[in-house]
Amino acid sequence: MRRRRARAYLTFGVASIRQRWWEAAVQVGVALLAMAVVGAGLVTASSVPASYAATKLRLNGPDLWVGTQSAAAPALYAEVARLSQVSATTPMYMVQSGVVRAGGKELPAAISPLPDTPPLVGSLTVAGGAWPAPDANVALLERGAAQSMGVDPGSDATVVGGGGSVCLRISAEVRDISHASYPLSTPALVYVTRSVWQALGGDAAATTARFGARIRDLSQLRATALAIRDLAPAGVPIAINDGALVVEGLQPLVLALEGFLVLFGLFGLVACLFFIVGTTRADLIRHARTLGILRATGWSLRQVRWLLMLQRGAPVLLGVLVGAVAAVALAGWMTDQVVQLMGLSAALDAAPLVLAGTGAVILLAALAAVRLATRGFGRTSPGATLAAGYRQPPSRLAGSLEVGRGGIGPRLGTSLLLGRPGRTSTAVAVLLLGLVTVIFSVITEATLSSFGSEPSTWGYAYDWRVDYVKGLAPADAQHALDGTAGIAASLPVYDVNATIDGNRTDARFVTPAQDLLRFHLLTGRTITSDSEVLIGAGLAASTGLAPGRSVLLQVGSAPTTVLIAGVYRELD
Repeated sequence: MRRRRARAYLTFGVASIRQRWWEAAVQVGVALLAMAVVGAGLVTASSVPASYAATKLRLNGPDLWVGTQSAAAPALYAEVARLSQVSATTPMYMVQSGVVRAGGKELPAAISPLPDTPPLVGSLTVAGGAWPAPDANVALLERGAAQSMGVDPGSDATVVGGGGSVCLRISAEVRDISHASYPLSTPALVYVTRSVWQALGGDAAATTARFGARIRDLSQLRATALAIRDLAPAGVPIAINDGALVVEGLQPLVLALEGFLVLFGLFGLVACLFFIVGTTRADLIRHARTLGILRATGWSLRQVRWLLMLQRGAPVLLGVLVGAVAAVALAGWMTDQVVQLMGLSAALDAAPLVLAGTGAVILLAALAAVRLATRGFGRTSPGATLAAGYRQPPSRLAGSLEVGRGGIGPRLGTSLLLGRPGRTSTAVAVLLLGLVTVIFSVITEATLSSFGSEPSTWGYAYDWRVDYVKGLAPADAQHALDGTAGIAASLPVYDVNATIDGNRTDARFVTPAQDLLRFHLLTGRTITSDSEVLIGAGLAASTGLAPGRSVLLQVGSAPTTVLIAGVYRELD
């Protein structure tokens, strides 16, 4: 009996698909579209952190990055290496502030020396070249800076450091996962060989230094970071970051793409459900006598519904399977486009679980749509169906119009729409998909364009940064800058050592709503008074501080209570 019933299901399903093949094709296409875009959006969102983790594993990258003044760096480096929680460290990278000129352009640069050989624990990936010899007169330029300047390996460049300048050749582009290396980041990252470093002034001309550390137990990451912070001498600024700083800079773009893709897919799914409901009701009208014969010969209403679910569910299942393959391909392409901004290698994450869940939701929604379309079918007896066919019970709106409510225009329009449910649902599906496609394309293009070109997205909205010690600089330093030809405006930004809620940090004094200093707020709001502060994302993540909390801020010997207004991302 079960075999006969299964054969009957298959026979009726194949016959229906052959007769109305275009309906099945539309269902396959819309289900494929919904599955592809929703699955791609969800997989991409989880693949960006996975790409950083995979790149870090391949490079044997550190878990923490420590930055401090160059004079205090060697002693701090030695003490960190002796910590029991630290399993290994990167080489110590001294950093000179300078300028790089290439391709007819000039950018402020952070210049660091390369180790003689690739380190066991590192963060650099050389693209399109090899690791240079220690005595070679070459430099490695960070990928984002190379693209911004329009230069390729083999181009000539001039690097100006703290103690001299050198004309050299760019031997390769380098990807650096220790920085949030976005297209508009500043300064440009330049790595030079040991001989070039000495020509630029060597360690004596360096102003800052940084190094990385691998942690034995990642559950002790924060405790280790606090221990490293306490090793720094009093009054010496220190910055400690983990890999999340590199990834979280792209969070707005990733969330925007994920939201647009999921929204687009949901609209496609809604259009598919409209189409399934309309075509199922049309089938009930067209094949009323056939279904009446089945019910008269012993088929239950449940079995008839299963037959219709098979006819609608099979094309949707096919669309889901093909859409899963398309989702993997689209997610791989999108992840590669996003993470290459950070110099990472794309790696997909959680694809099987995400795609299985998405496909199950789409398939169950399609079956629920068939159940909804056949809700009133059992009210008509098999005999009445054989004799007079099947007529869909009118909705409340249609019933109110049939008894004379409303004008003649709405009544005729409603009768035409409800009289042709298949055509009506097809028109609704096409209109929904067309409208959402246009909106999705426009918003996505605007988002990507704004994210890649708006300076306030990346951090500071300035072209040059001048670092100096306030006490040693001329009193009219800003006036001198303002009087220099080609400089439109300048803005002083002062940093001092401070303590907030017991955590050592740097306080930066700004004026609310400044033109040249912009922050990308992750949460909260901008500063509106002198008693409010913004905190960086790294400080918020490591201390648990959040907007709306009042804390004690101590600058020098004068403590004061301030309100945390927001958390910002600063990529300088």
